[in-house]
Amino acid sequence: MDKIFVSLEGYQEYLKELDQIREKIRKNSASMSEYMSDDAYGDGWHDNFAYEEARKMEYQLFLEYEKKLKGLNQLEIMKKKESDTIDLDTYFLFQFEDGEEEWYQLVGSTKSKENDKYMSVTLNSPFGRSVYGKKGGDVVRYFVDGIEYRGVILDRRDELVNYRKD
Repeated sequence: MDKIFVSLEGYQEYLKELDQIREKIRKNSASMSEYMSDDAYGDGWHDNFAYEEARKMEYQLFLEYEKKLKGLNQLEIMKKKESDTIDLDTYFLFQFEDGEEEWYQLVGSTKSKENDKYMSVTLNSPFGRSVYGKKGGDVVRYFVDGIEYRGVILDRRDELVNYRKD
């Protein structure tokens, strides 16, 4: 079983996502009951499009919940180390082979986020794993779908102050 590395905040975010799915299941269940009672024809579930759609949604939500619940057992909480290497929540400027430069933040969650200053990359992605523990000046290579990507870490910071993405 592969581990999913997260920060404490990433773990709490994961639990919140589980709660949100549970709430969606609860609301969908209430809708199904309403759709059954609203049916003016037949036995309450045959030829009832809204009810059938709610049942399909219920199935999808339960699959999503089960997958998320199994993932909970794979989570491993990582703590940030005090060092000059790229670690959880640190920012780094990366230059790709084509010369393009981009600021990233290495995050300990299961989803990346984007804002106007930088992109985030999860520790669980091929790119995130390849830069973790590296320093400014290190050359990095990683693979996505069998394609190799390379670049160099130009800078590493604990925070981005007064930086604007052009």
